[in-house]
Amino acid sequence: MRVGSKRQLPVPAHLAYGERQMGEHIKPHSNLIFEIELLEVLTRDD
Repeated sequence: MRVGSKRQLPVPAHLAYGERQMGEHIKPHSNLIFEIELLEVLTRDD
């Protein structure tokens, strides 16, 4: 993945919250999709 690139990370319901509801917006048995962007890469020397 390069700096500035974006990815979607899908998480199926059975690996996320399963049968539980989380707040008002995440219903039971919901698949989750995280959208991430790589902002920078740091090394141990940074």
